[in-house]
Amino acid sequence: MLHSVSRRLMPAARLLDGSEADQAERMAQFRATRLTGQVALGVAAVALVLELTMQWPQALWVAGTAMLVVAVFVGALWFYGRSARR
Repeated sequence: MLHSVSRRLMPAARLLDGSEADQAERMAQFRATRLTGQVALGVAAVALVLELTMQWPQALWVAGTAMLVVAVFVGALWFYGRSARR
């Protein structure tokens, strides 16, 4: 299983250096990235609703962690995108 996952990550590595990435690989990576962000934001929203309605003590931790993952990803896109343009 680990081997198959690492083979699926190879297109992402090729995207970073710009070699051999075709349109289908770019679209697959884009869709996977978009879905991951949407799920993280959905988890954060559900956790906040649970906090407001049921006073679930761990809800803020769950929402904060999900938002941290999204924030780190956006920050990494900005940082690596900036260095790629130079």
